[in-house]
Amino acid sequence: MYGIALSDGRRGHYNATPHLKALAYVLSPTGVGLVVGTLLGVAGSLMPLTLRTPAIMIASVAGTVLGASGLVGHPVPLVQIDRETPASWVDRGPYFWAVTMAGLLGWGASTRLGFWLWYVIPPASILCGSWTAGALIYGTYGLARGGWVLIYLARSTGAKGSVDAISTLARYGVARNIAYWTLTLFSVLTFVAVGV
Repeated sequence: MYGIALSDGRRGHYNATPHLKALAYVLSPTGVGLVVGTLLGVAGSLMPLTLRTPAIMIASVAGTVLGASGLVGHPVPLVQIDRETPASWVDRGPYFWAVTMAGLLGWGASTRLGFWLWYVIPPASILCGSWTAGALIYGTYGLARGGWVLIYLARSTGAKGSVDAISTLARYGVARNIAYWTLTLFSVLTFVAVGV
């Protein structure tokens, strides 16, 4: 998100307003999420329900175990590509940076992930068996991943409430606990809904 502020005026690029860059940063991951979710939903619709149902049940149990282990203070280490995007992308201009960086965030798999909750997104998009539900699931993830720039923008323009929210989420691990609770509840509810 710091590229939103740092990418202006570098190497003769147009000095874009923070609001336009923020818009690009929010729309890019949302768009990527919608496309990826649509493709995964279409792939899932090609799978027979007799195969999807047991897969959903197994994934629900795994999600419950992973979420609950984090809630009780024994989180399972994440499997992820632990890397940042190249810092040189900031030098390529504000819109290139905003669209490329945020697009990778919307995809999720090629960037650093902080929560097990992300691992629910692709399987849920496939196992729902619907392109519209897949797009909604992954698109919402993309929006959530890129939407944080709006809080950053509000923070930089002096909105006190957003500063407090960011500090609370970062300092006390609130975001991680929210993700564990969400993963656990989503998994339990899915298990109950499919099992009934």
